[in-house]
Amino acid sequence: MTPKPAVQAPPTDSSARRVRVWFLLIFLTALMVRVIPLSRPGTEWAKGANFWDSNGYIQLANGMRSGCGFARRTSLGCSAPELLRTPGYPLFLAAFPNLRAALAVQALIGALIPLVAGYPMCLRFGRNAGLLTAALIALDLPSVVWSGQIMSETLFAFLLTVSVVSQYLMLSPSANSRHPIRSTLFSASFLALAILVKPIAIALIPVSAGAILLMSQVGWRKRLVLLLVFLAVPTLVVAGWTDRNARTTGASTFSAISAKNLYFYRAARVIQYLSHWPTAEVQQFLDRNIDMPEGFSIKSDGPIRQQSAKAIAQMTAFGRQTLMAHPFTFVKLSMLDFVYLLLTPGLADTQAVLESRPESPSSSPTQTIKEKVGGLASASKVVVAAILFHWCLLFVIYVGVIRAVVLCRGLPLHRIGAILFPLLIAFVLLAAAAGPEGGARLRVPAIPLLSMVAAFGLCCGRFRALTKQGQ
Repeated sequence: MTPKPAVQAPPTDSSARRVRVWFLLIFLTALMVRVIPLSRPGTEWAKGANFWDSNGYIQLANGMRSGCGFARRTSLGCSAPELLRTPGYPLFLAAFPNLRAALAVQALIGALIPLVAGYPMCLRFGRNAGLLTAALIALDLPSVVWSGQIMSETLFAFLLTVSVVSQYLMLSPSANSRHPIRSTLFSASFLALAILVKPIAIALIPVSAGAILLMSQVGWRKRLVLLLVFLAVPTLVVAGWTDRNARTTGASTFSAISAKNLYFYRAARVIQYLSHWPTAEVQQFLDRNIDMPEGFSIKSDGPIRQQSAKAIAQMTAFGRQTLMAHPFTFVKLSMLDFVYLLLTPGLADTQAVLESRPESPSSSPTQTIKEKVGGLASASKVVVAAILFHWCLLFVIYVGVIRAVVLCRGLPLHRIGAILFPLLIAFVLLAAAAGPEGGARLRVPAIPLLSMVAAFGLCCGRFRALTKQGQ
């Protein structure tokens, strides 16, 4: 006989105050560890973990403030219209009078993510699941590190978490379906905003839209309408910005970052693996292999006098040809990079923040995995302690995720989707980010989603019969 589920009931009125106090304490803890870096003077420390990317975002924000449009403002004046970055994060920076104000708000946003993910889990699966979700996110080391950097990870994680949580609540069999179009538009709009911050979220459009078909509380005709509504919002945003790029630069692409990653990282990794060439020779070969006109640059910062649709097209074509010519090598290396992305503690990032170091050579995307993690032996005791603590949290998360998958076996597909939907989004996101340029920062947006599923797996006991309870 199938045992009854041990899903904890949502908090009653008598315990609601206690639960709110615990959430407040988690929020304050998350906020405190994220605002500590602001005790330092200036803002140069906020570019330490990834100087060039941070500098490029600042140049774009300065360009937007000074009338350059969406273009970098450098000592040489306004650059050509930007093609590498999308406007989401530079617009966020430009909205504040200075970088310290932006970092303070960013820290606040990072501290809100545990509540955004944790409280809905509390409503669906009980206070233990909700509080554990919030605690795992609040104490995640890379999330803390990157909330204090001038980088887009925290803003992206917030927008994506809001979108996924909104849809997650819609998938619950007990969800109120009186305003499904409003909820769908809300979720799709936040996904569209997330795409404007980091183009990698484009990969999530079909997955998020397809999950609507699992909404058992509405009929199939309405599901199809909701599917079209959801698809329309991010698709229009992607099409609109692609059209902007085509009109201003001649390159019909949403962002040149995809071509850069494909060419200089994915294809370069395959070439280096097969040829055993030194890293410098691979980079020189790739630089010579495309026709870069004078004044064109694919770097994250610095002036750009002109864009080149031809160079972008050549990079994309060569990258695809390289991967298609060696598919098994590419898959093998991608699997290794995926495992590394799941486990990397972000050593160089942590050292840059806790020890005020400049970027470590171990964080270079051209280094091997062994070289990337080998620096732990020479790290300070504070860094080692922080990383060991973080690995303990990762162990808890992954054990919880595995247990959640086991608990869902044998359930109907729509019931599985109603529980494991955040895991699917996290998996697609991590798979898309798995490459030689990957590091702990690319895992940050997935941590809230993994924590939700892990908390369910760890707090819902011998869960086997959700269908009987309507949870």
